[in-house]
Parts: sequence; structure tokens; C-alpha cells
Amino acid sequence: MFTGKNYRTLKSGARLVHLLLGLAISAGFLETGCSRPGPFVKIHRLFVGKNWTDEVEGVIPPSKKIEEIRQLGRQMASASSDRRSVIAQQLLAMYQAEEDPNLRWAIFQAFGDDRSPQAYALVELALADSDPDLRVAACRRLGRWGGAEAAERLSRVLSTEKSAAVRMAAIRALGDTRHPPAIAALGAVLEERDPAFQFEAMLALRKLTGQDLGLNAEKWRQYVRSHWAAGEETTLAGREAPSTSR
Repeated sequence: MFTGKNYRTLKSGARLVHLLLGLAISAGFLETGCSRPGPFVKIHRLFVGKNWTDEVEGVIPPSKKIEEIRQLGRQMASASSDRRSVIAQQLLAMYQAEEDPNLRWAIFQAFGDDRSPQAYALVELALADSDPDLRVAACRRLGRWGGAEAAERLSRVLSTEKSAAVRMAAIRALGDTRHPPAIAALGAVLEERDPAFQFEAMLALRKLTGQDLGLNAEKWRQYVRSHWAAGEETTLAGREAPSTSR
């Protein structure tokens, strides 16, 4: 039989559920990080109404920040040289001040293939980022850029980086630089004991030099010693070394 006591119990239970959902929202457990609301947000809306919003007054949601960053990237890609420089400087300042690695990633991506001084400065910041994924992305971008500056910077990454994933990315990127001094850095990797790093170094050397010595680490060591010691720094696989100018 449904009594007043039953009603009070149900009402108290509903209040408790409402309270717990409210606390969860305050703690940020209901936000999925996507543009669509999470399942608990939908449940909460059943209790408090359809007009509920997950936006906090005075605070820009990360999704909106990311869209603003992407918009700046699109503007930079089609802007005049002067305007592009202004936007690049703005994005660079945003990266330096941003604590959220997801937003730093969005800023890094917004630069696209831009090779302005700000883009080089951004890569330097990314190489020192606390997020290893950004350090990996910075290595890959240097590999695509190629040239002396990229090869020298990647060589320094190999000598100082602790993350295995980032070092792997640096080895692969060195193979893409088409710059002779990268041979010495890759040769140093062949002296390491880790076979995984040796394997990647041999693949990078094959790409860099045009030589195919298989996966024999000792043959590659001899190749590096003989050719680097002989000062073969002007050509690679019959190709003229690329210009280092930007």
C-alpha cells in the first residue's frame, strides 16, 4: 500500500539522485570532451529540464577554443605574408601560455606546413613539451622540412631524449632530411645495444644514402665509418645535398 511514508522515501531518493548528479557535473565527470553531451548529461537533463547547459558563464569550453584555433589556422593559410606573420605570432603566444595539451596540439596542427620563423619557434617549443606526442609530431615535421637545421636538431634530440617513442620518431625523421651529417647521428645509434633502435637506424640510413646493405648492423657501421671519415658530405645516393636556406 502506497503511504505518505513511501512518498517521502521516494522524494528523498529523488533529491539524493539530483544532488549526486549535480556534484558529478561540478566535478566535470559528465563531460565527454566531445562536441556531443555525455550519457550522464542526458540523464541529468531528464531531472532538471531541457534548458540545462554544460557551459559555465565566463569560461570558454575547450571545443570552442579548438574551433577558434582551427579558424586562425585557416586564415593563416590564405592570408597575405604580413597578416600570416601576425596570426602565427598570435598562435605561438597562445601555445606558450596554454596548459591543456589538447589545445597545444590544436595550435601545432593549425600551423600546417608553414615554415615561418614562428613555425620554427613552435617546433622548438614542441620538442621540449611535456607531452611526448607533441615531441613526436615535432620530429616528424622536421623530417618533412629536411635540410641541415632539421638534421642537426634531430641529432640533438637523439642524444638527449629519454622517451623511446620520441627517439624512434627522430631516427625515422633523420632518414627523411636528405642531409649528409645525419649519417653520423644514425651511425651512433648503431652503436647502441637496443636492436629496435638499430633496426630503425638501418632503415633510415638506407633511405638517406640510397645504399642497400640489408639489415646487417656491422656492414652499416663500416659504411658509416668509411664514408663519414672520408668526408663524403656533398652528395647522397648520387643526389646533390639540399640547400639549407629557408
